[in-house]
Amino acid sequence: MATRRAAIVRSVVVFSVALAVRLAVWSQLAGHPLFRAPQLDSLEYVSWASAIAAGDLRWPSPPPHGPGYPFFLAGVFRLFPGSLPAASVAQALIGASTCVAVAALAGIWFGQLAAWAAGFLLAFHGVAVWTDVSLLAEGLLLLVMTGVLLCLGNAPVTLTRAALAGALTGLSALVRPTALVLLPIVLVTVARREGWRQRGFRMAGLAAGAAGLVLLPVTVANWRASGAPLLVQGHGGFNFWIGNSPSGTGLPTVRPGARWDSLEAEAARNGFQLPAEQDRFFFRKTLKEISASPLAYLRLLGRKLLWTIQADEIRDPFSFSF
Repeated sequence: MATRRAAIVRSVVVFSVALAVRLAVWSQLAGHPLFRAPQLDSLEYVSWASAIAAGDLRWPSPPPHGPGYPFFLAGVFRLFPGSLPAASVAQALIGASTCVAVAALAGIWFGQLAAWAAGFLLAFHGVAVWTDVSLLAEGLLLLVMTGVLLCLGNAPVTLTRAALAGALTGLSALVRPTALVLLPIVLVTVARREGWRQRGFRMAGLAAGAAGLVLLPVTVANWRASGAPLLVQGHGGFNFWIGNSPSGTGLPTVRPGARWDSLEAEAARNGFQLPAEQDRFFFRKTLKEISASPLAYLRLLGRKLLWTIQADEIRDPFSFSF
């Protein structure tokens, strides 16, 4: 009982502090032009969410993003018609909830002191705070992905936990398809907890099935809209080339403009019209360049690994100065 009371106190304190920090940052940024008039990805999210809130459920072909965040944003717009400040406040609430979830996870794995430290570190983390009050999908993504890990925790895996972990993984992928990297981790964890026995494999199958059920309606909607199978969103091959071409930098240095338009139309110029065909074109193009310059690609991977573990953030590719 004392442990439970301590966890409740910690959750309330961490949530309150994290929310206060996010609202303070938002109050300072609310007058900034990029917050008053969303640009690039934020603009696409707001446009799709506004259409959904107005009852327009036509599916984009191909969808530039997963539908998870636009549908969340549409819910906010239904409650507070078209209010961007309301969306930022809703995301501040989500970000504060993520701090509580991370603290709980740290408590399960490392103890109560680590729980307090993790909650407060995320509460004051500059990049996380900025993301949580911006019209971007990553704030929602962090909460759902943390939920996946909480389902697993350190406790024995039950059928309910396995199904919920799989469903939340699928939901994470609807926000950002890269979240599917969690799925093999979930499946291996579930099977390993049961000592690689038959029950563990059945629960892993249940988790995979739950993730598939969440993804299936979106895949079907994409197929109907674009005429070809597409898991969550389009431009996967295009982005794969930008990040993995040995002749590139590994960074999103290609941004909307003349070079972007020319590159994006390359698949169409070569006769590939459907979104899935265009994805395959860019995947093949990238793999061909990698096979032609394997050493250059290994150097690129080395640089990207260094960026992954360094303390500095890569500069914002959405800023006007960039």
